[in-house]
Amino acid sequence: MQKSKEAFRLVIKGTDRGKQSDLFEGVFHYWIIATNVRGEERDTNSVIHFHNKRGEMERMMGELKNHYNTDHFPCGQFSANSLYFATGVFAFNLVQLLKQNYFGSDWRTRILQSLRRYWLYLPARVVFHARYTIAESQPQSKPSTASTKLSSRLLAHRLPPDL
Repeated sequence: MQKSKEAFRLVIKGTDRGKQSDLFEGVFHYWIIATNVRGEERDTNSVIHFHNKRGEMERMMGELKNHYNTDHFPCGQFSANSLYFATGVFAFNLVQLLKQNYFGSDWRTRILQSLRRYWLYLPARVVFHARYTIAESQPQSKPSTASTKLSSRLLAHRLPPDL
């Protein structure tokens, strides 16, 4: 931008820091967005919204790369690596579909690890008795509202009979 001969527009967004202000920074926190979109094409709020959506896509690509192990490929064969990557993308899309349609709006920005912790990792005690291995978990006396909402949404959307 320093050596550019093209004009650009600066959009500045300021948010209140809340209860505790920073000693050196002040009460507000500022973000600056430099764009080549003219004011006639988009207003300030739409530029900020567009910029935030780009940031959300970057976060999703980072989640796909880091949390679904698609940052490296297992072997040197193109077809095997293609299948590995396609499986990772399929799992990512499936989780995104579940987050968008079944889990609710507060789960939309959560990553795979937090979904695993909340929905799959349940505390249990492993007991070995009379040549049996038993995993005992505490029964929930009262199911959480989030799990009740999720199970009702999943039961309401049944698969078509031809599948």
